[in-house]
Amino acid sequence: MIKLEIKKTYNKVNTSIIDVANYIVKTYGATSLIRLQKLCYICQGIYLAAYNEPMFDEDFKVWVNGVSCEELVHMLQPNIGIITTEDIECSSDCFGKEYAVKEDIDDKRKHVVDDVVNVFYDNSSEELSFFTSTQLPFLITPKKQIIEKTNIAKYYKKLLTSSE
Repeated sequence: MIKLEIKKTYNKVNTSIIDVANYIVKTYGATSLIRLQKLCYICQGIYLAAYNEPMFDEDFKVWVNGVSCEELVHMLQPNIGIITTEDIECSSDCFGKEYAVKEDIDDKRKHVVDDVVNVFYDNSSEELSFFTSTQLPFLITPKKQIIEKTNIAKYYKKLLTSSE
């Protein structure tokens, strides 16, 4: 059963968006940076709703092509086109912060990622961009601003409870 309580702030977690992105690419194959960001955003939303804590600490911002995570873009943008596990493993520096890519993520995170990817992986980057940019957290956040995790949690909790 999903708790309906929404936290105002969240504790730091030991998993980064890079770890989640690496798991997606390693498990499901190479993909575009845009698609990878949208899948990570949906994973974050479902995880926040289900467990009332973030899957990873990094934030998403509102950009022209939908939700975007600066850390993921900064690390992987030089790899124009399709992102592979080698691209992720070779990208370890982000805004002066070292990222050591974990070999794996915990089972709770894997379960959410697997569910999200199984539902959305066949969608194109454009379809995922449309899906995420028509959601309330995106729409109420000014351009180039961080989408608050509490807003993401509220939105996805409503999605999950309405689908039960």
